[in-house]
Amino acid sequence: MNQFDVIVIGGGASGMLAAIEARKKGASVCILERFAKLGKKILATGNGRCNLTNLSQKQEDYRSNIPSFAWDIIQRFGVEETLQYFEKLGVFWKEERGYVYPRSEQATAIVTALELKIQSLNIQVFYEKEVIHIEKKNQKFCIKTKENECFYSNDCIVATGGKAQEKLGSNGSGYVLVKQLGHTITPIAPALTGLHTDHIATKTWAGVRANAAITCIVDGVVVAKEQGEIQFTNYGISGVPTFQISRYATLGLKKKSNVEIILDFCPEYSKKELKQHLFFLINQCYYKNIRELLEGIFSKKIVPILLQEVKIKDTTLAKQLSEQKIHSLLSIIKQFQLRVIDSNCFEQSQVCVGGVDVREIKKETMESKLVKGLYITGELLDVDGTCGGYNLQWAWATGYIAGSSIQIEQKKMKERNQYDTNIADKASCYTQRRRSKKGNKASTKTKTRRRV
Repeated sequence: MNQFDVIVIGGGASGMLAAIEARKKGASVCILERFAKLGKKILATGNGRCNLTNLSQKQEDYRSNIPSFAWDIIQRFGVEETLQYFEKLGVFWKEERGYVYPRSEQATAIVTALELKIQSLNIQVFYEKEVIHIEKKNQKFCIKTKENECFYSNDCIVATGGKAQEKLGSNGSGYVLVKQLGHTITPIAPALTGLHTDHIATKTWAGVRANAAITCIVDGVVVAKEQGEIQFTNYGISGVPTFQISRYATLGLKKKSNVEIILDFCPEYSKKELKQHLFFLINQCYYKNIRELLEGIFSKKIVPILLQEVKIKDTTLAKQLSEQKIHSLLSIIKQFQLRVIDSNCFEQSQVCVGGVDVREIKKETMESKLVKGLYITGELLDVDGTCGGYNLQWAWATGYIAGSSIQIEQKKMKERNQYDTNIADKASCYTQRRRSKKGNKASTKTKTRRRV
């Protein structure tokens, strides 16, 4: 009853597509899902709207130890293929600044469309089945659940997700399963997450937002740069630009490296240009104090933070500031330094960095190079996308390629041919034994006659 051609562990984005495509190949397929519902993490993406992909696709949007690995896969199943796929499932879509959402702006539209397709193909789904062990014996996968049930299959697709947001399905169990089969797991750390700092300003800047450039420096080396709206919190910084560079910061922290963030509150001007602009304003607006002057350039909530950093009273007339004080103020505006001491936990992160070493995976099929018939997809791999629909695009692409790579009919033919060969061999051996017995009997009769 629990034997299938293909078993998919995990009913998320990549798992559902993998199951659908494997079933289309003629395989008997089942999904083992830890929760009571499929696609729980999909429902949370895009604040419930489901940012299912992004029209802008570049190689640098996908990070891994081997950058070309992810990009080669995305080029085979990218935005166009994804949109066509969901259109065929009856989902219309819309675009906002490159971000793609279902036209209904409801993530349930995506999950429901996939669920209905799964039902129409008679794919069996076993809910609330937590897989705790997997092994391969005699060309078959034996998959054991927490409830002590065993499922068997010729092929197995592991699509459990990574370790980010356990409440939505990713609890890191997939790493344990594939390690049981000999795979290497690269260091795991939170990504697309907020960063913690020990700066004194965190006591006052919670709730402040500012457009700025952000640079991540690990052991004195610049590793990433972004620009956009930075959100200041009571623990440090957040917002999309922070999320984009967070993977480099968290990996640095994991290696016990020195991690710093540099904020540039006026990225559109060089320090020299900003100095000229500031002196122009001081001369023109000689009647303004320094707070009033800076409020013409920055948010009112940012100004006190900048002035506090250089110990300038906000009531001081701008024209009374020494050149040294102005130089210090310019330095803080262009290079506001923060020491990163921690990050938000996995539960508060959108994805995680690290995972199954992609050098152990065939990019043409998503099949393991170590275990024949084992396929690994989605966030479980050492690939993480930037914020904006890229991680879901990665899930769609890897799930589709894994499922469509199942060669079930060819395998069945090989099994039948092997069966026929085994039967023929047995028949041949039986015939030879019979002939041998007849020969022995005839020889015995001849010997008996000679004795007489």
